[in-house]
Amino acid sequence: MAISFSNSSAVGFDNATTGTIAITAAQNDLVLLLLTSDGGTGSGTPSFETPNIWTQLVAPITDAGGSNLGAVYYRVWQSGDDANQTITLAGAERALAMAAVYQGVDTTDPIDSTAVDANNASSTSLVMPTNYTPTVDNCMVIGFLALESGNAGNPVITTWPTGTGTFNERRDNIGGPPGTGNGSSSGAFADWLQTTRGSMGATPTCTTSGGSTFYVGMWIALQEDPDALSISSISDTTLEIGQTGLVLSGANFGGTQGSGKVEIGDVLDYGNATIVEQTVTSWGDTSITFNFIRNDGSTYLPQGTVYVFVTNDSGSRTLIPVSFGRVSYLDSIEADIGGREPDFLHIMSGNLLDTYGGFNLSHSSGSAVYSGTGLCRDTDQSWQP
Repeated sequence: MAISFSNSSAVGFDNATTGTIAITAAQNDLVLLLLTSDGGTGSGTPSFETPNIWTQLVAPITDAGGSNLGAVYYRVWQSGDDANQTITLAGAERALAMAAVYQGVDTTDPIDSTAVDANNASSTSLVMPTNYTPTVDNCMVIGFLALESGNAGNPVITTWPTGTGTFNERRDNIGGPPGTGNGSSSGAFADWLQTTRGSMGATPTCTTSGGSTFYVGMWIALQEDPDALSISSISDTTLEIGQTGLVLSGANFGGTQGSGKVEIGDVLDYGNATIVEQTVTSWGDTSITFNFIRNDGSTYLPQGTVYVFVTNDSGSRTLIPVSFGRVSYLDSIEADIGGREPDFLHIMSGNLLDTYGGFNLSHSSGSAVYSGTGLCRDTDQSWQP
């Protein structure tokens, strides 16, 4: 199957030594940890919490200006890995750590190759490592830039290389540290699925909007696992009670369901999640349709972020995060942020009729008629502002 980008997250350091990054990954996802830090290798080199799950891919390397570094680490994610990873720098610096999560990567040998260039002069035209060619077809090529000049958490890259393929920018300094110029740091990454191996070009150039800067540029190529289970999308990322016909798209679900199942849990770690099995209405190798079930009679899913787990007949499992429930109560009623303040409160005696025999669309001739916005209590039915 083709490698696919899943999600990203980041943590910025504001003259701090420690930061914690939240990672959303399923077992056997490939997680890249991309670090850019002010201060060079003397104070910007990271260490990790115990147990250290990370493999160093590119050792901390300082740019030609001498005061900012780039480094890369990776992990084939395992059940039980801490989803909130604490990173400690050698000294208090402004830095940015980004986690990039990919599915469909070869779990035994995930990295095809890398290329690094830290010797470029300060410029607004950032030349990536030249003449870099992955060694395999169907690889995901990731371009990563660690910039010496910060931009207060604002985007720094305006264009990625052209002529080599269509790059998808995944994260551009979102969550980056405060400050601008050489007293801070910034970073960005983009990817391109290269179906046929080929050179990235003699002068693959990015441009920055943050002014002339020293930088470290890197290419990273990931190898695919043609048999990996993955979810590329879900037809609706906000679930509602009673919702039907939800479609999961992906690869290697299996031609028949067998013992396969779709479940939703309240936390990322399947082994520690409160799980509710969903009702599958159709199952194919690249598409599954199911109806949303909030509870199985004794177990209820909470509102907020939940995780759709797919387990195929061979026991492989993957996930996609979604949200369950409407906007928060305060967001839905506060008029100054687009909500509607309620004019009255209904205490429900059932899911259709209130204690006055009115207030529902099918019973317009009730004994009480209201106009305005109502807020309902004592009903297990969902509502929306």
